[in-house]
Amino acid sequence: MYEDNPDTTVRFRTSQKGKLQLSYGGFYYCMEKKIHHKEYWRCIYYTTKIKCHGRLHRYDNIVHHMGAHNHAPQLFKRADYKRLSEIVMPDKMLSGEKNPTKNKSSSASP
Repeated sequence: MYEDNPDTTVRFRTSQKGKLQLSYGGFYYCMEKKIHHKEYWRCIYYTTKIKCHGRLHRYDNIVHHMGAHNHAPQLFKRADYKRLSEIVMPDKMLSGEKNPTKNKSSSASP
C-alpha cells in the first residue's frame, strides 16, 4: 500500500523507552526477535489500534521487506533529529550495550 518511499538507508535510533528502533523507507520498526544472525523487525504500529503488519528481516546487513504497511511513512519531527544525531553503531546496540554514546560530561558546568 505505502511502499514507494525511495529512502532505503537503514538507520537506528532509540525509542522513548530506550529500545532500539530501525528506520527503513520512512517506516520505523522494533526488533521482535533474533535467531542466530537473522533479525526479525515489526512495525512500531503493530501493537496499536492500527495493527500494522509491516515487517522487515535483516540478515548479514541485507534487508528484506515483508508485508505492506497500512499507514503512510513517517516524516521526521524536530525531536527525531536530536535522537538521530545521537545514533550509535548498530553492532554496539545489538550486542546489548546500554547507552554507549551517553555524554558523561554533560552534567559538568563551569
